Amino acid sequence: MGGRLEKVDDVTSVVQNTSLLGHFRAPATGGWDTFAFVPLQTADGNVACVALTGVQNLRFTVEAGGGDFEYLMFCPVNRPTLTVTRTGNNLHVVWPYGNLEIADDVTGPWVNSGATSPLDVPIDPAVPHRFARVACP
Repeated sequence: MGGRLEKVDDVTSVVQNTSLLGHFRAPATGGWDTFAFVPLQTADGNVACVALTGVQNLRFTVEAGGGDFEYLMFCPVNRPTLTVTRTGNNLHVVWPYGNLEIADDVTGPWVNSGATSPLDVPIDPAVPHRFARVACP
């Protein structure tokens, strides 16, 4: 049971382009008056972290067997943390969700590393520094 949430680029256009933000997938609760909060999830089942700034146009679509929806609630969440520890000649990098981005300077340019957590990176003396951050999709 569920639905999907999409970002709409131009609501005034006849042809609207959308970007999928995620899906709501709720298990059956077993009762008419038994409700549950259901987080937005990515395709791999992780809780989605969506950065919304300014005015955004969103579209919620009930999918087959969608169930009963009362409302959508948007609330700020803590940003994911990036934990780095040294293990021998490696750096052990862990982040709970989001995309690991790297740069040679703290001001960027930032590039998606394509890495998944956890990540072990060999310490290279030829690279004096590297910066990393976690960005929500």
